[in-house]
Amino acid sequence: MTEIPIPQCITDRLLRLNQLAEQYPDNIPVSAAAEFLGMDGRSLKLFLMQPGNPAGMGWKKDRAENRAFHIPTAKFYIWYRNLLAKGA
Repeated sequence: MTEIPIPQCITDRLLRLNQLAEQYPDNIPVSAAAEFLGMDGRSLKLFLMQPGNPAGMGWKKDRAENRAFHIPTAKFYIWYRNLLAKGA
């Protein structure tokens, strides 16, 4: 059986994920995560507000005007790499 090589673009992406984790070891800013994912920051915030979000957290306190967001580095890394999938 011939081994299929991992495309360079995938390897580069995973190396960039490692760099992101090293740069922000505890908490990834929404702007950095959005840039990494290639999406608008507002779209990522809407995603983070969804119940059961696998990549981070978003919330709004009662009677507060602003929302808050938290993307724990380990949670984001595990989500992106799909490391908790069955059989992984």
